[in-house]
Amino acid sequence: CSAEVLEEIYLIIIFNVCLLKKIERAGKLARAAALTSGRMMDIIKMSSYRQVWKQHQRHRTV
Repeated sequence: CSAEVLEEIYLIIIFNVCLLKKIERAGKLARAAALTSGRMMDIIKMSSYRQVWKQHQRHRTV
């Protein structure tokens, strides 16, 4: 096995490891974004439910 081939293999391995790390980081960011957007949706849903509930209560008293 020549040194050049070994060097190429080494570079490919490093490149793949870097790619994997980037993908992993991107995945973590995507997961975090999904979690925060999910929480935001829950907050929006809760606030809209509260508004509907308040309107419902108001109609009931009238």
